[in-house]
Amino acid sequence: ALAWEPGPAGGLLVGADDLVLENADLAGQARLSLELPAAGAVPNPGPLLDLRASLRDADGRQVRRYLPVGIMKPELKDWLSRALVSGTVPQAEVLLRGPLKDYPFRNQEGRFELTLDCRDLVLDYQAGWPPITGGAGGLRFLNEGLAIWLDSGRIYDTALGKGATASPALWHPHRMMIHGEAS
Repeated sequence: ALAWEPGPAGGLLVGADDLVLENADLAGQARLSLELPAAGAVPNPGPLLDLRASLRDADGRQVRRYLPVGIMKPELKDWLSRALVSGTVPQAEVLLRGPLKDYPFRNQEGRFELTLDCRDLVLDYQAGWPPITGGAGGLRFLNEGLAIWLDSGRIYDTALGKGATASPALWHPHRMMIHGEAS
């Protein structure tokens, strides 16, 4: 059920408390509140969103369908589309709260957080190199930053573990240090 009512400053409030999401790629629940300012409002703060969602049973092979390609560099979109060969996401949590015009919230005007667990991941990270198989780990976007960890995986007969990398500002990355252990 979607509800709407006049907003406090003449705009519109739209909300839903129990959205159910389900398709061939994933399932989940969400709730949202969207405040749209009145036409011609001065100053115009733009839309204000409060979205919380829990997703489960996502198919990693379909990630390209859900990438925010409008704000991504083409090279990153292409790499993700090629490198994420397969895997599952048994659980993911999404929070997006704040004025959409200020995304990715570099000055803490809002909060974007996506945390997900990955299982059975096949990552073809570099053409011509052996892929990581059987990967288990996760990632967390927090506003403009990203952290990735690998709990376990394999390259050929080599066991991988304790892998981690992070970038506090994806829009201005310099270098990413990657740590991992192999045996």
